[in-house]
Amino acid sequence: MKRNKVHISDLILYKNSAEEILNFLKKYSVKNLELFIEPLDEEYMKKMLYVLEHYTFKSVSFHGPFRKCNISMLTELDWKKVVYSYEESFKIAQKYSPSFMVLHTNEAMTKNSITEELKLEIKKESITS
Repeated sequence: MKRNKVHISDLILYKNSAEEILNFLKKYSVKNLELFIEPLDEEYMKKMLYVLEHYTFKSVSFHGPFRKCNISMLTELDWKKVVYSYEESFKIAQKYSPSFMVLHTNEAMTKNSITEELKLEIKKESITS
């Protein structure tokens, strides 16, 4: 029987240092890892790229960008950030040849996206459902 490739998400290690991540990967012999791509999060990207350079994977997959990237943002600055995020994501993919890549378009949450009006609407919907 052919088995599916299972990729462990690096989000379980998001707050860990690069060395802690490498130790975890070695301890549990992780062969396949899903890494989130967030070009606008420089600290995370530096750590992710360090792990990619210092650990041998059988397979990697990439997921993102999404936390800081929203394609529906229409200001010129936000659009430049979106384009930058995607360009950097593709460069990383070209370099590391992931088994697959998932790109997001509009999951970013802005500070004011959950308004009191939205909360009331959600509450109303949950009561009537």
